[in-house]
Amino acid sequence: NDEALQAAEKAASLAPNDPLNHGIHGALLHQLGRFPEAADATRRAIEKMRPGNEKLGFAQQQLARCLRNAELARRIPLVL
Repeated sequence: NDEALQAAEKAASLAPNDPLNHGIHGALLHQLGRFPEAADATRRAIEKMRPGNEKLGFAQQQLARCLRNAELARRIPLVL
C-alpha cells in the first residue's frame, strides 16, 4: 500500500535514530517485493539499535530474508 509506505518513510525521516521506524519501513518494502531497498532500510534499523536490543536477532533474520529474496529475484526474472 502506497499510503502505508509513505507514512513509514515519513516516520523514518522524522525520527532517523529510531530503529523501529526503519524496521517497519523495511518490512513494508519487503512485502512490496522491493528487496534491495528493504535490505537497506533493515540495515539502517540494525545500525540504530543499541547493544542488547531484544529485537536485534529478528532484524538480522529480516535482513537475511531481504538479501536472499533480492538475490533470487535477480537470478529468476519474473515473467508475466
